[in-house]
Amino acid sequence: QDMAARLVPIYEALDGGQPKQALKLITNMMKKKPASILTVLKALALHRLGSTDEALALCDQISSAQPPEMDETVLRTLNLVYKQMGKNEQATNMAERAWENDQRNEEAAIQLFYSYAREGNLAKQQQHVMKMSKLYLRPREDYVLWAALTILLQVPSDAPPTHPMLGLTSKMFEKIAAEGRMKDSEILLVYLDILERMNKPQEALRILSSSDVANMIKLPFERLKTLAHLHERVEQWDEAIKLYRQLLTDHEPDEWDAYKGYIACIQKKGFLAQDVEELMKLLKGFQTDQKTCLCRGPFLAEIELESIKPREGAGNEVIVSLMLQYFDRFGAKGCCVYDLKPYMLRHLDTDQARVQFGETLLEKARGVSDSEKNLRYYTSCIQIQRVLGMHTASHMTDAALLSLANDLVNKFIASAEEAVKKAKQHREAAPKGSVAEDDGERLVGSDLVLVAVHILLEMHFKSTSEQYVYQAIAILELSLVLSPSNFQFKLHLLVLYARLGHIRRASDLFQSLSIRNIQLDTLSHIVLDDALRYSPPHARPITDTILHFHKQNVDQTLESVAQCFSHHAYSRIEDISRLKKRLQSSHTYASTLTETLFFNMILYAPTAPLIPDEPDPNDLLPFIKQLASNTKTDVIDAKYDVLRALQLNEDVESIDTWQPETEQPILTRLIAEAPMCQCTTSVRAYGRTKEEQVEILRLRRLTLQFVFDAFIASSPKADELRDILLCINDVLAIPSVSASMGVLKVEEQTGRTQSFDAIRWNTVRHVFEAIITVLELCAEPNGPAVQTLPGKLAAVHKGCEDMLGLIKGMLAQKDHAFIAIPAFFSLVAEVMFYVHAMMKKAHDILCPYVPAQPS
Repeated sequence: QDMAARLVPIYEALDGGQPKQALKLITNMMKKKPASILTVLKALALHRLGSTDEALALCDQISSAQPPEMDETVLRTLNLVYKQMGKNEQATNMAERAWENDQRNEEAAIQLFYSYAREGNLAKQQQHVMKMSKLYLRPREDYVLWAALTILLQVPSDAPPTHPMLGLTSKMFEKIAAEGRMKDSEILLVYLDILERMNKPQEALRILSSSDVANMIKLPFERLKTLAHLHERVEQWDEAIKLYRQLLTDHEPDEWDAYKGYIACIQKKGFLAQDVEELMKLLKGFQTDQKTCLCRGPFLAEIELESIKPREGAGNEVIVSLMLQYFDRFGAKGCCVYDLKPYMLRHLDTDQARVQFGETLLEKARGVSDSEKNLRYYTSCIQIQRVLGMHTASHMTDAALLSLANDLVNKFIASAEEAVKKAKQHREAAPKGSVAEDDGERLVGSDLVLVAVHILLEMHFKSTSEQYVYQAIAILELSLVLSPSNFQFKLHLLVLYARLGHIRRASDLFQSLSIRNIQLDTLSHIVLDDALRYSPPHARPITDTILHFHKQNVDQTLESVAQCFSHHAYSRIEDISRLKKRLQSSHTYASTLTETLFFNMILYAPTAPLIPDEPDPNDLLPFIKQLASNTKTDVIDAKYDVLRALQLNEDVESIDTWQPETEQPILTRLIAEAPMCQCTTSVRAYGRTKEEQVEILRLRRLTLQFVFDAFIASSPKADELRDILLCINDVLAIPSVSASMGVLKVEEQTGRTQSFDAIRWNTVRHVFEAIITVLELCAEPNGPAVQTLPGKLAAVHKGCEDMLGLIKGMLAQKDHAFIAIPAFFSLVAEVMFYVHAMMKKAHDILCPYVPAQPS
């Protein structure tokens, strides 16, 4: 107890972010009375001061002591330090020794279970908890339950209902329920989820039929929702309708899932007149009640019911009338267009009906007197008109479209300037020292700017003139000044700048979005591919952030699983585990790892080509050897089954668009096309199929394998390099790649046109053909390859000269594409690097034919 009191100032210093002060206190105390807890706390302070190696040595000293340290406070603190240093394996070893020394210590057994969970070692986790269930007669926790959950984590998320492990966990939970040990809603929710995956709704309904079990679900709303869903699954329509009605009446009159379930049950029963009448009575009651008349659910449910029920005649007048009434009531809300979109596309089935509906909405919007409300209604109207295809060449001339775009921008600027003026007056009138209000991310009418930008981009596609793209950028930059927090403006600018090859500005915008956590995996595709190819130095902050997030995710999700067991949050365990698996199989993560290795070699190697004042070329060999030895084999694994298992987590709906259903979103078209700068990319992922992305990533990994093999002792085989050549041909066959090589070309003074990327890829192809010939010479020095090698080497040399010549031409032209010049250097450097690797490996064999260094 005396020691505990003396430790209080140390804990306060550590918690207060003062590790230096804590270290000083610990040092003074250890002089008087050394103790294990002081050594561990010293390690924690040193780690926070950056002395990780010294901290690790102190931790290892305590964990390897004989007999093992058994004090719970010391063990917990030591485990914390190991965890913060990312040394889960050492923490597990320590926990194993502690438990083996005294297996009667249940706390030590629990800590060992948590250690296995933090490592993600499910097999050992399962074995250990089964031992615990037999060893402790009066256990602190339900170890059979923990064992069932551990087994459940080993079941693939896409496992069929008959998977044997699902059946095993179901039996274990059934036993827990039969013995009356299901006393927690978390246990019940996991059991229901298992039965759902096994397609056993009848069994789940039987479990919930007991009032004691059903009452475990604390929120009545969730309980009713679960019961209604299960009754619907077993086709007990009347019971499901009763429960959905109770849920809406007693708890949440705006619950859209309940309305959809209610209407689905009525549809399954055949739209009986009594059922429809009762639902309509309920909806009309909500629509007229002062407490619920502002809810969108009852009005949308009426449209949904009218949309799917059998109608006499073929007219859509009733649905059109309901949609117009919905616009009258909710047209000022930004969600109006998304609410009405499925019904408009389904029931406005002629051009005339769509135009008439759009013009009617415009008249209604103009009739709103309040200026701010008028702008909100007008914005919804313009969005709906775009969805209906009214902003196309068949309905408006080019001049009319440009005039509309100009009017939209002017409306937003006038509204924004007024809003900024009012905000300034409000801040000036506010009491001194008060916190200023946030001006919000999106000002009223900001979506009008996006519509104007989309119109300009459509004009660009129609005319192929880049002036419309520059106008769109200028409009967005001006609008961003007025509304600096608008993330949609930034996302649109990101795409446009990346499209132009202006990666520095795109990277700055990406950083300004403060994208964090899971968004790094879902949104980074917008800029990442272009940044990696055009300007690796500006891509570095993005890739470093992505790689740091994924590394952190593994540690944090495993720690979260351990915490879920500790705090009995059992229903969250499988969700967290699924998230971890999805992120570990992320295509963005895999391609980022691969491309990072490339520009580490090419731009950061001591003798990287095109870097002035190169040191001795021999210094490159140890650099590549170190890079190769530090690279895990799975990072460059090019097997098809591995690459096809990767998941595309891109959020393709993050950028607002209101295109007609028949057209591809305007920015998706823009991203998928060849860039405007004359240096095209062949690793662009956005807008391509998964199979095409697999081919591209496979090519990059095969090439990495070659480079590593070329610089270290082992030699690549000719068959492996032929795989690379085949993969290059597959990639060149991808339509978007082959098209990009012929669309944008560099004009030379002679009038000749050449595609830079085509030259680059052909040169790479010649490089690998030459390397195969070199390997054939290794096997047969005087074979026929002797005759073909000089010509192949000459083709490589000419390709390099052509690329450098194009760069000189670009520099001489001094046109807008000058911003893409770093990309030329990057790509040429990559090809030169392959040539350098080939020469390095084959120099002794090729002495009679080539110089020591490539020209």
